Amino acid sequence: MLGRLAMTAKLDEMAERAANALRAGRLAEAEETLRALLAEDPRHIDGLQLMGLLAQERGNPQEAEKYLKSAIALDTNFWPARINLAGLYLKAGAAAPALEEARIAARLAPDQPLALRHLADAAERTKQFGEGFQALERLSAMGAADVTIEMRAALHGIMANEFDGARLALDRARGKGAPLQSLHPIAAELAIAAGKWDDLQKVATAWHQAEPQNTKARRYASRAELELGNIEEAADLFRPLIEEQASPDADDKLMYGRICLNAQRFDEAGKYLTEAARQLPKSADALTSLARLKTFEGELDEAQRLCEAAISADPESVRSYLQLVIVTRGQIDPPYKEKMATLLRAGVADQGLEAGLAFALGDVAFRERKAEDALDFYRQGNERRAAEGAARGYPYDSKVMEKDVTLLEEAGALLEGVDLGEADGPVPIFITGMPRSGTTLIERIIASHGQVSPLGERVVGPKLLEKYLYKIRESGAEASVGWLKENADDLRREYLTGTGDIGTEYFTDKMPGNALAIPLFAALFPKARFLLTTRVPFDVAVSVFRHQFPFPYSWSHRFEDIAHYYPVYMGASARFVRARPDTAAIFDYDGLAADPAGQIPELIAKAGLDWDEACADASSSGNRIATFSSVQVRGEISPKSSDGGSLFRSLMEGYASELDVAVAAALQG
Repeated sequence: MLGRLAMTAKLDEMAERAANALRAGRLAEAEETLRALLAEDPRHIDGLQLMGLLAQERGNPQEAEKYLKSAIALDTNFWPARINLAGLYLKAGAAAPALEEARIAARLAPDQPLALRHLADAAERTKQFGEGFQALERLSAMGAADVTIEMRAALHGIMANEFDGARLALDRARGKGAPLQSLHPIAAELAIAAGKWDDLQKVATAWHQAEPQNTKARRYASRAELELGNIEEAADLFRPLIEEQASPDADDKLMYGRICLNAQRFDEAGKYLTEAARQLPKSADALTSLARLKTFEGELDEAQRLCEAAISADPESVRSYLQLVIVTRGQIDPPYKEKMATLLRAGVADQGLEAGLAFALGDVAFRERKAEDALDFYRQGNERRAAEGAARGYPYDSKVMEKDVTLLEEAGALLEGVDLGEADGPVPIFITGMPRSGTTLIERIIASHGQVSPLGERVVGPKLLEKYLYKIRESGAEASVGWLKENADDLRREYLTGTGDIGTEYFTDKMPGNALAIPLFAALFPKARFLLTTRVPFDVAVSVFRHQFPFPYSWSHRFEDIAHYYPVYMGASARFVRARPDTAAIFDYDGLAADPAGQIPELIAKAGLDWDEACADASSSGNRIATFSSVQVRGEISPKSSDGGSLFRSLMEGYASELDVAVAAALQG
């Protein structure tokens, strides 16, 4: 017994001497000692492992693997050999076996930093980012993470959709002195992955201010403004990047094309998006963006082809499925529907896209005439949208809405007879009403006139209304008149930006919310015309509920809120119209749909235009249409062309009747 113990001690001492020699780089001495050791005991586990390390040092990975595996065969729980074998595989580029060995090593020796580092490296190479994130987090918790490890943890967290953990890792990196130029790009990517566009705006703005010449900072800042709907700001930030490059790269062309598309600068959008799609034939983003343009232009077959190509390139591209549903009006093949349902169940990082999936599946069920399924999906989409809107500061408050309308009516009454001067340039025709009340079709008809250019839903109108309303809230209705007199020229100039070279005497602005701005715009533009569209209220309510509106439309997510907002909004709008009988009129969409031939001439007259035969056949117009109705209004005008609430009326008869009565009373009051 004593002899065996003495021999074991001797062999262990030889292993220790070999290990010291190996660490000191005395490879010949280490080899001589290890060969003597293994000659005494060929199954000495430390000796086998050290021979594996020696072979690795000498650039013989096959021999190294043989010795390390021999050690593991003697004891499968011998974690030092597992760690070293994982390192050997990583060095050889064999990520999958490295991951397997690192997993075992980390389980056997959870307090060994090298095991966790190998696990994180192998997980990154095999795109198992969730596992890599957990390994890096454990290193941080052990106090074994430097700035680089913390930033890697943030990146792994982003890729694994572990956004809260990624934020904490970024905070730790910041606390350990990570330079801002390293933190900013990671923080920006985190905001994009999480769909937190407000966060991206803050990060990118700070980065751009700190490094105004940094083109990456400018790109991120422009992306933030685009996603937040601040189109002109996005264009101003990104345009120099395009102008400064002799030959912009494909990604920049794609980004600028998307900005131009949202700004309704369709010719520029077509140029850059077409080039981007040609240079990036496998980019779902490029293909889908071009499909969106083709949808606006009425090239629906091409738009559908592009969407399907985008999905083929990236079956996880949510935006591509959403655009496909728009193009086909919900008539999609079953595999697409099943994949969309799978994506919705799994969850999507971008809350807006996740809500969009629910709305799109609602449209599919709607086309299948499955009323209850459709309503359920629409409710899911609206619940997600309402929650995100409330978190962003857009909850619906009925009392605030009523107070604002009262303030606008008080201020509007004071503007009657006030001379704010005239405007040079083309004359606006404002087509207003509730969203989804037929304004797109009415614009399409009016814009068929030879002296009218369609400018769609101009975002500048609501911005000016908000400025005006803010002044009324701040100083009162009477003071707002003086403010308007002082600022009328500037307000007119701001509104007319971009209309000077349209080449026609008139242009249309069909932003529905402009109805509450009728007194303001009538004072600024005395020659302007106003059309307030009406439609069966329940049809409007259902159509609103079926669509994913921007956050300021916070009333659109619940039928109860729609029922409150609708009569208040239309009642005030109708009073504004009746106060201006020479320049404003109410026009019934349902009457137009039932009798186009009889109603179109009346519509043109109410718009203050002479008759133009082109208006009789608006369906042949080649105008681009960039609204929810871009597909719907391409066909012939008929009662069936309205996507109203007939499918749902039997499920909501009480609600429908009460809403119809309330809106009718508001219009007459």
